[in-house]
Amino acid sequence: MTNTTAVAAGVASAAALGTAVAVTGLRPGHAAWALLGGILTAFIVDRLMDRTPGT
Repeated sequence: MTNTTAVAAGVASAAALGTAVAVTGLRPGHAAWALLGGILTAFIVDRLMDRTPGT
């Protein structure tokens, strides 16, 4: 990805999800879901920024 804002949002989302999952008990599947959530967040932010006028 070339959109640094989207990447930052994805990393922050994955970190937050990973932290929440680690508090409740980390299992391999939970880490995969946290990573997937971060990737999905980055993708959505990237798409939304493409539609924002004036940027």
